[in-house]
Amino acid sequence: MRFAGNKIFIVLASVLVGANASGPVELGIDVLESNGYALLKNKRVGLVTNQTGVDSGRVRAQVLLRKNCNLVALYAPEHGLDGTLKAGRYVRSHRDPVTGLTVYSLCGPTRKPDEPAVAHQFDYSQ
Repeated sequence: MRFAGNKIFIVLASVLVGANASGPVELGIDVLESNGYALLKNKRVGLVTNQTGVDSGRVRAQVLLRKNCNLVALYAPEHGLDGTLKAGRYVRSHRDPVTGLTVYSLCGPTRKPDEPAVAHQFDYSQ
């Protein structure tokens, strides 16, 4: 078993060294933009985001996605879309004044998908 552990370490070290050699880290939203949002074309998109969800020019991800693909819903974590809400508080779903989309709070009544969404079969081959 010690030998197997050594193999895992070597593979992990190789991955880490390879990650350093590949260049600077890019934000996911910037990568999407550089590819013309092709990955999201003809898809209905929901975005889990907060105040940190911005591109390298500090434009909010929900604004970019609303403009460039079919963004249909926003989901906000514990401190809300803007990061200003107190921890552990019940947060109601509301409308985002910037995009007009519904922001479903993950600390409110929307803690998991409803039954039809869970039963839906997704086709990831596209």
